[in-house]
Amino acid sequence: MGGTILHTLSWQWLFAINVLPGTLALLLAVRALPRDAIRMQAPFDTVGAILSALLLGSTIMAANSLQNATSQFGSLCWMALAALSGMAFIWQIRRTGSPLLPPSMFKNERFTLAAFTSMVAFVSQGITFIALPFLFQSEYGYSPVVSALLFTPWPLGIVLIAPHAGRWADTISAPAISTLGLVIFVVGLILLATLPARPSMWDICLRSLVCGIGFGCFQSPNNREMLSNVIREHASYASGVLSIMRTFGQCLGAAAVAVLLAADERSIHVALWSAAAASAVSVVVSASRLRKITHPAETG
Repeated sequence: MGGTILHTLSWQWLFAINVLPGTLALLLAVRALPRDAIRMQAPFDTVGAILSALLLGSTIMAANSLQNATSQFGSLCWMALAALSGMAFIWQIRRTGSPLLPPSMFKNERFTLAAFTSMVAFVSQGITFIALPFLFQSEYGYSPVVSALLFTPWPLGIVLIAPHAGRWADTISAPAISTLGLVIFVVGLILLATLPARPSMWDICLRSLVCGIGFGCFQSPNNREMLSNVIREHASYASGVLSIMRTFGQCLGAAAVAVLLAADERSIHVALWSAAAASAVSVVVSASRLRKITHPAETG
């Protein structure tokens, strides 16, 4: 859909088109989601919310500012703000009675590792999703519509494998299946990074499909691992952490691509190799959970 919009309309419509479904989703949520009377009585952690926004925003800005070699002072300022807001946020959630994010959740090592694995994996995805359109259009000469179609096997692979991966996670092991998915994802990213100068469309699609199958095999079991390792009262917080890790990872990935392309416009393949390297890190983190399968941590 994004490629079609860019082909027929201006880029602003990429954002404007989300207003209507977003508004509809908000109205449906207000009507359908249950209200927690007990939680509504608890005070909202306004200070924690502000510090959280500062931490996430300044971290992204610090990463994004690295693409401009002349603004080193600005980069240092953003990094300092990120560090200070991070320390202040941790101090705030540890001292308040109703924290924005209960720190006790992260005492469960399996939850923490699953969250970190998710963030690093989405950094890889964010890098790839930004780098591939440049590769398809700048180097291979495809139109925005065709470039979007070349992406189609990726979500198709997720749709095909995710339901099966969820069942395998129930019967075998969520960490094992998600780790296997990340290994397949790394293989797919390496295949994309080693695309020849004139690949056929089928070649591109098959390599994208491998990435989609790997990511779909990872995502569903890893989400299950996160949500099943917290107590029921913390389920909504865990869901929020899941969303933050996804969005934050994708934003860091996009910033990384911007830095690489600012240094050298021909470094698209370097970006794809960076995505493969980040995904390899997520494999290592995910594999560290395997030794805990027979020794589950206490939920908290």
